Amino acid sequence: MLSFFRSRPELHRQILTYEPVWLEKLHQQLKAAGVKLKLAQLMDYLDEQCVTFRTESSGARRKRRSPKKASPKKRAPTQKKKSPKKTAN
Repeated sequence: MLSFFRSRPELHRQILTYEPVWLEKLHQQLKAAGVKLKLAQLMDYLDEQCVTFRTESSGARRKRRSPKKASPKKRAPTQKKKSPKKTAN
């Protein structure tokens, strides 16, 4: 696969400058070049080689995310009520 990346100067530049590569697009390019591998295998390979990538599904997931809720205000600590002392007879 290294020769595949080097034979495509724009892709090679993206990888060397740590620009994210679109995973699905890269997978399609590899398929068109006759490289047979599953998407999960490609992700594992890119992770091992420290190549940053993005997926279409991650963009959709980010858009669906609801805005963060403000954390509830902390209450002032309440004093504990002391239980009456038992006396030994």
